[in-house]
Amino acid sequence: MSRILHKEATLYTYLGEIDRKAAYAVSTMRNVYYRESAGITAGNTSPSDSLTLYVFDRQSKVTTFDGGDLSFHDDGTDIIVPGIHGAVENPLKLEGARKVMSVARFKAGTPRMWHWKVVAK
Repeated sequence: MSRILHKEATLYTYLGEIDRKAAYAVSTMRNVYYRESAGITAGNTSPSDSLTLYVFDRQSKVTTFDGGDLSFHDDGTDIIVPGIHGAVENPLKLEGARKVMSVARFKAGTPRMWHWKVVAK
């Protein structure tokens, strides 16, 4: 498992607006796996880039902003960026940044295989 869980990502959790600016909490995720895909949608030229992230409960190392549990919101407000980044004013301007669009929790089988699957576009 450790051979494929060698990537890092940063999660920006949307907290709301402060002084008319979006505020985000920063969580770092180490020992995760993600797969990026790029292309265009069929029939037109709009981009169809996505990132699928896998965070395993026991193997992945997550540092959350408040020491709480990891959580994702699938309404497009949370942002995932490959690599480790700090607090920034607009995380969508970082290279590779994508909005979280779907989240699935897999908690069947042995605890070693429990994980989150997050799709960001």
